[in-house]
Amino acid sequence: MIPRRRFLGNLTAGLTALGMGTKIRADDIIAPVDGAANQALTRGYVEKFIKTPKARYIPKNTIEAQAALQQVLKNRAEFVIQSSGHCFAGLSQSADTIIDLRGFKGIRVDRQNGIIHAGPGVTISDVNRVLSPLNKITPVGTCPTVALGGLVTGGGYGSTMRQLGLACDNLMSAEIITAKGEVLEVNADSHADLYWALRGGGGSSFGLVTRLSLKLHDAPDPRAVLFPIQGTEQAMIDWMLGMTDVIKSAPANMDIYVRSLPVAGQNSLKSFEVQLTNIDDEAGMRKISKQIFDLGLSAGEPSLHQGSLTAMTDALFTKPYPTVKYAIRHSYLSGPLDHAAWKSFLKEVFSHSDRFAGFNLRALGGVSAEPLSGDTAFAHRDAFGLLQYYAWEDTPEDADAVTGILDRMERAVARATQPGQFLNYADRRLENYGQDYWAGNYPRLQNVKAQYDPQNIFNHPQSVQLPS
Repeated sequence: MIPRRRFLGNLTAGLTALGMGTKIRADDIIAPVDGAANQALTRGYVEKFIKTPKARYIPKNTIEAQAALQQVLKNRAEFVIQSSGHCFAGLSQSADTIIDLRGFKGIRVDRQNGIIHAGPGVTISDVNRVLSPLNKITPVGTCPTVALGGLVTGGGYGSTMRQLGLACDNLMSAEIITAKGEVLEVNADSHADLYWALRGGGGSSFGLVTRLSLKLHDAPDPRAVLFPIQGTEQAMIDWMLGMTDVIKSAPANMDIYVRSLPVAGQNSLKSFEVQLTNIDDEAGMRKISKQIFDLGLSAGEPSLHQGSLTAMTDALFTKPYPTVKYAIRHSYLSGPLDHAAWKSFLKEVFSHSDRFAGFNLRALGGVSAEPLSGDTAFAHRDAFGLLQYYAWEDTPEDADAVTGILDRMERAVARATQPGQFLNYADRRLENYGQDYWAGNYPRLQNVKAQYDPQNIFNHPQSVQLPS
């Protein structure tokens, strides 16, 4: 009870000061959304995990966020924090209470100091829309509807990570409401341990993050090239072997992403796509493009998307908020897969007429591999690539069949898999998630947790736990 009272006391003092001596009650500041309005606001990425809470708070500023948290603690409600609800494992879903940060949509660009300040509810599309006319960029991922709150604090892979680093590497400072009700500005010089934790440790374990300040980079001529590929199973085995050779030899400033695409009614012939992204090296783009084109299996002319980050993102990924029925897994690869691995893996992609199974492969390395594993809470810096694979799960009765598909895909790549899991691709199956997500950084994260949230107020099924 002491930490709860301390929080309420800190907040009451702040609200009294705001009211110039008149005590303001938290429920006068913000009320929960419920009923039909609450139902209409329900969202999530993987359909089977989506929940409508009994109460939803949507603060739009720090004072409202403090007041929402006060009410949640006063009511002893179980709650989660949600920025956009894209978590693959549904960790930002709750049937009880959600503190929904979609209202934190403010963006301020400080060109003099090279910083963009953004709320946790700001999406990738929002950031690109603001920065594109300025010829600036900050590496915040690819899917337009994903919000920054979870993406940045979980690591944040994206289409410029080999050139500019992860999103968390570009986090210069943050504002956070702690379990004591304090509003802290955290950076390398102030609360440095908490700042370290927010760079890959996941923000929802430590408090309510209300602002993220990210480094800006020049992007005078960003460009992406899309290569449509189509082939049979055997042809794609050889093509993927060639493609991983291209990735191995690619310069560090080239971001490469390969994904499979569904083709209705066809199993013998599948479609794939390669996305090549760079912000300032036209000659390098031409060289790698030729290597990809020379692999064959082209299903049409490559398309160039140039100049506008917004146009590039919209071309590469679905803009409307998606809801899917996938079961999803991923593996960190220590190196390229051999012929036998691709043969077994792609067999699952081509073999199932009753459901869609697919994958994407993101090349890692470059600038994102330069920090040591302990420099930030994000630990997995030395992998060759991240292979994500999934299968469509129409009904709960499909679960066993889908599990079998994903088990076989996982086994196919096991010899080239290294330990670790990516927090932004959370997986409920993990029994030792602390080690899987954060490796040797987990004990330090637990100590930060003990310092800033000693009563474990901020928790979910895979949050950082207190030291035992």
